[in-house]
Amino acid sequence: MSMEPPTGLGAFPVTKFCMVSTGFVSILASVMSCKYLFLAKYDPFIEEYHQYYRLFTYQFGAINESDVALLILIWYQLKHLERLLGSYKYINMISLIYIYTTVIIAGLSILTNTLLGITIWNNYPTGALPITLALFHFYKEYTPQIYEFEIILSPPWSRSADSKQLKWKLNDQFYIDALIALLLINQGLAGLGCGFLSWLVGVFLDKGLLPGIEGWRLPFSNRIFSKKSTGTNTERNTTENMGNGAVSGTNSVAGSANVSTAELPSREEEVPDDEPARPLGVQFLDTFRR
Repeated sequence: MSMEPPTGLGAFPVTKFCMVSTGFVSILASVMSCKYLFLAKYDPFIEEYHQYYRLFTYQFGAINESDVALLILIWYQLKHLERLLGSYKYINMISLIYIYTTVIIAGLSILTNTLLGITIWNNYPTGALPITLALFHFYKEYTPQIYEFEIILSPPWSRSADSKQLKWKLNDQFYIDALIALLLINQGLAGLGCGFLSWLVGVFLDKGLLPGIEGWRLPFSNRIFSKKSTGTNTERNTTENMGNGAVSGTNSVAGSANVSTAELPSREEEVPDDEPARPLGVQFLDTFRR
């Protein structure tokens, strides 16, 4: 695999779909004034009105515009997972994570509030925060760190060189770490709690404690991505054949050049010596004569 990722999103159809749908759904809900469809609260929607469909729809649209921007940037950073796993397996993993996070968060919240008799867990996150937090574990686990750097800060009121300095050691993944932290803080305690549970879902899937990571397949996804993968393999084979043809052509040219060079006589053999060999004393006297 090349270290340089492909430019643009043409090679990442799942990432492009997630980014576009995150912005499009939020804009459409804002225009049509139906953002309430993606708002989930235990009281009154679940406990009083029994609108259980909200437990399945809150991950499809973010209410705050800042969350929309953060999620789009996070989806773009997670494109390395699609490059590593492939589009077909990546979309299956996202759908499986959606099922697990929805069921676990909804089940724990309803069970906690029912057993305690009071509404402790009332708010739910908005947008695909649970999905991105579960994928964040796979990103940190399987994306290597390329470089590290330090940020040195010193007090502005101190001009001496011996003043105490604060050093921050960061790596090339600090950008997605900052985006995840801002997304969690932006959604308050609900974001922190549900984000931690979602991260645990990613850990359990990776360790095999939750089933389905190998066998789960989203219906009709193979028809969508098999054509793209076939086209990619065809282009790759064509490129390899062209490269092999160029190499064989170069080798043939080099071989013919070697043969022709071997057949030609050397210049020393072709041109005889016109001047006979002179003794050393004669060469010494000729030097002073000239």
